[in-house]
Amino acid sequence: MTDVPIPPDRIVDVDGRDPERTPMQWDATANAGFTTGRPWLPMAADAEQVNVAAQREDPRSMFSFYRRLIALRQGSRALRSGSYRTVASRSGVFAYVREAEGESFGVGLNFTDVPRRVVFARRAELTLSTLDDREGSAARGEFDLAPNEAILARLG
Repeated sequence: MTDVPIPPDRIVDVDGRDPERTPMQWDATANAGFTTGRPWLPMAADAEQVNVAAQREDPRSMFSFYRRLIALRQGSRALRSGSYRTVASRSGVFAYVREAEGESFGVGLNFTDVPRRVVFARRAELTLSTLDDREGSAARGEFDLAPNEAILARLG
């Protein structure tokens, strides 16, 4: 769900946050299932296609991605409360390792619009990526990240 253009006569917040504060798009019904009345801010034009109900059914959606990420975190002591170590990376990439009880994960986040590489310096198996068609492993823990991609890799 993206920011919604707000007509000048519907602006509520003088600090300009209204485009991010539009009503939650729950389903494809009138007013996206948010209200039976008139919402205080306009609904997004694509609310019938982009909503919680549609994302819940789509295994490639951001909703489904977050569900997988939450399940991984709940099942991993390293991800919940393990030690944290930042990994040196190129500008625009944030990378770190979480470790606990013999379990290690590397996280790589590319905040740029160009491909970047992240190096965990040990064997790694890709566990999750924001790119739904991505899989694989890296003997030396090196992954090429697509623009704006985030990965989670189990480290060996």
